[in-house]
Amino acid sequence: MKVHSLPDITIASTGVPQAVLAVGHQRCKWYQIQGLAVSAVARMGDSDVSLTRGLFFIQGGAQFSPEIAEDALNSYDLADVFAVGTAGDVLAVNYAQ
Repeated sequence: MKVHSLPDITIASTGVPQAVLAVGHQRCKWYQIQGLAVSAVARMGDSDVSLTRGLFFIQGGAQFSPEIAEDALNSYDLADVFAVGTAGDVLAVNYAQ
């Protein structure tokens, strides 16, 4: 298993869900999102994530997805993971293949 890091994500617009993967698809066994610079509360989830819906994290806090087997049916796709927060918040994403 190899661990990878995505470029840091800066939230563009307050309250607007933003994909953690800008282009394409990336399947993985697990992923982790950490708030590097979060002004209030940021959340992660599916495309319906909002400032009141989804798993939350604060400055320095993180959310970790449990490891699963990586194959076409049983893996995470980072294209399906979204984050929301305040404009200017910065998040880090790591994942493993």
